[in-house]
Amino acid sequence: MFIPKYRSYVGTMYEPFWALGVIWLALIAWLIKSWRWIQLALVLPTILTLSYIWLLPESLRWLLINGRYEQARTVIKRITKFNKIPVPDFEPENVIIPGISTENPGKRTFYTPFDLIRTPRIRKHAFIAFYIWFATSCVYYGLSLATSGWKGDKYLVFFTGGIGELPAYLLAIYILSRFGRKYPLFVYYLIAGAGCILSVLLPETDKSGKDISIGRTVAGLIGRFAAASTFSGTFLYGAELFPTVVRAMAWGTCAFFGRVGGIVAPQINYAGKASGYTKMPSIVLGSVSFLAAVLVLLLPETRSLRLPDTIEEAEQIDISGGAINNTAAATENEMGIGIYNLGLSPEENLSIKL
Repeated sequence: MFIPKYRSYVGTMYEPFWALGVIWLALIAWLIKSWRWIQLALVLPTILTLSYIWLLPESLRWLLINGRYEQARTVIKRITKFNKIPVPDFEPENVIIPGISTENPGKRTFYTPFDLIRTPRIRKHAFIAFYIWFATSCVYYGLSLATSGWKGDKYLVFFTGGIGELPAYLLAIYILSRFGRKYPLFVYYLIAGAGCILSVLLPETDKSGKDISIGRTVAGLIGRFAAASTFSGTFLYGAELFPTVVRAMAWGTCAFFGRVGGIVAPQINYAGKASGYTKMPSIVLGSVSFLAAVLVLLLPETRSLRLPDTIEEAEQIDISGGAINNTAAATENEMGIGIYNLGLSPEENLSIKL
C-alpha cells in the first residue's frame, strides 16, 4: 500500500508495540501469578479489534476483483481526499488489474499454493523465506523461554528482555530503511546465533570461584535483541519477494512456518532438559540462526524494488535485486505502488495511489 520510500518505515513501525506487549506480559504475570487469569487478562483486550470492521476500509483491489464498484468508488474518493488530489473521472469497471481477464472483467484467475513452487525463482525465494521465518520464530521464542533458567528473578529477566527489544525494533526501522533487508538480516542472524551459543558456553565462575554468570545472561539478551530485530526484516521480505497475485497467500504460508518455529522452540528446550544436556537447545538454536544467515544471502535486495504484480514480473527479480521492467517502474517511487491501468491517459492514470 506504500511506495518504496516509506515501505521500510510502515512495515516496521508496528514492531515496537510488540515489545510493549512483552513488557506488559511481564507486568501482568508478576501481578497476577495464576496462568489462567493471565490468559484472560491478555485475551480480553483483543475484543477491541472487532472495531476494525467499521474503522478500516476494505481492500480496493478486492472490491474491484469482486465487482463491488460502488464501494470501490467510495474508497477511491477516500484515497484521493487523503492525498489531496482531485478525484479522476473514470469508471471502476474499466480498471485493469493482475488476475482479471481484460476480455471478461468478471472472470478471475485463481491461484493456489502450487503457484509458489511452480516457477524456479519464486520457488527458491519461497523455500528460503519459509525457512528464515521458521528460524526467526524458533530462535526468538527459544531464547524467550530460556530466560526462566537464567540467573535472577524470572519476571525481572523477562521484563528486561522486553525493554531490550524496544530499542531493537526502533533501531531496525532506521537500519532496514538505510541499508536494505539482506545484509542487516545476515548480521542479525549471526549475532542471534552467537548469542545463543555464548549464553551456554561462557563460564559461570572465574578461577577464584566468583560468580560471573552475568556474562551468559548478557549474551542471551544480546541474542534475543538480534532475534527480535530479524522479525522486522522477515515481515518485509514476506511481502516484497512475491507478486501481488500470490502475495497474501505467500505471506500467510510464511507466517505458518513462523508458527511452526514457535511450536518447535519449546520442544527443543524440553529435549535438552530430558536428555540432561542442557547446553544442547542453545547450540541447536544458534545453528538454526547461522543457517538462516547463509540462506538470506541468496535472496535479492528489495528495499528500492517496485513490488511485482504478476508471477512473470517476480521471475525477473535476480539475486542482485534487478529492477522489474515495466511501464510503472520508473514512476513508482514518486507516484505509489499498485498503480493499475484505469483506462485513462498516462497522466490521469498515475494520479491515484492505490
